[in-house]
Formats: sequence, C-alpha cells, structure tokens
Amino acid sequence: EQHKKPCAVPVEFVPREELFARADVISLHCPLTEGSRQMIRAERIAGMKPGVLLLNTARGGLLNEADVARALETGQLGGLGVDVAATEPIPPDSPLLRAPNCIIPPHVAWVPKETRQRLLDFAVENLRCYLVRAEGLIHLLQSHIVHDHIAGVEEVTVRHVLHRQSQ
Repeated sequence: EQHKKPCAVPVEFVPREELFARADVISLHCPLTEGSRQMIRAERIAGMKPGVLLLNTARGGLLNEADVARALETGQLGGLGVDVAATEPIPPDSPLLRAPNCIIPPHVAWVPKETRQRLLDFAVENLRCYLVRAEGLIHLLQSHIVHDHIAGVEEVTVRHVLHRQSQ
C-alpha cells in the first residue's frame, strides 16, 4: 500500500509470489540479509512461470545455486545471468558452471578507468562536504561562544574537539 503512488508508467504492485508467478524476467537488486538469503530456492522456483529468465547482479547468497542449476537442467528456468556467486571466486565444482543456459561474466564493473575515477570523485566530494560542514560548525560554535559567553568553555577547547572529530 505504501508504494502506490501515481507515476508516469502504469505499475501494478503485487505480492512477491504473484510477481514471480507472472514474470518473464526476474532481476534481483537487493542486499543479502537473513531474510533474503537463498530467496531463490526450489520451492520459490516451482512457483515461477516456466522458462523465466533470472538475473542476479546483487549478491550470490540470494540463490540456492544447486536448486537453480537443477531448474536450469529441467527447463523450469529458461536462463540465468549472474556476475556474483555464493562463494567468490566461484569454485570449480559449482553446479552453475555446468548448468545449461547460464551466463557468468566476470564481476568487474568497477575496472574501467572512468568508473574508478567516478568512485574517487565521489570520495573526494564526500570528504569536501564533511570538511565544509566541520568548518561551518567551528564558525557556528565560535560565534555562539562569543555572543552568548558560554560559561567555562573556551574557543580553543571547541576547536580542539571539532578538529579531533574531523580526523
């Protein structure tokens, strides 16, 4: 109910089991938690539309790999694309390596120079914002001390505390 907001593209919100039963393609984009660990396993696969395509670029532990491999062998799953595995690097005896219609490219989205530069730019901008905020806090506290004459607090003490927090 909470997700039912107007949007430009008509969207119908349905329970997860209904979604899996109706979907032609399922793409996983969720964290690995105790509640999501092996969310794709034999019982859930049995409720999926036969021949569904499954994509997982989130976390390897979302799949029970043996159950997924069996579903690929029987045709219940029409295909699987993953760039993550429950154990990385993927072990040579993984059932996914022998499963039909399974594509496992390397997990290297971060390798291109442009991607690494973008990550570095994000880190530098986050640090800059933090330092600007810390400097703003110093100025705010200095102004507060000067104007309100907070008893027993010296400017040096405030500056020292903020300097230690920003390290």
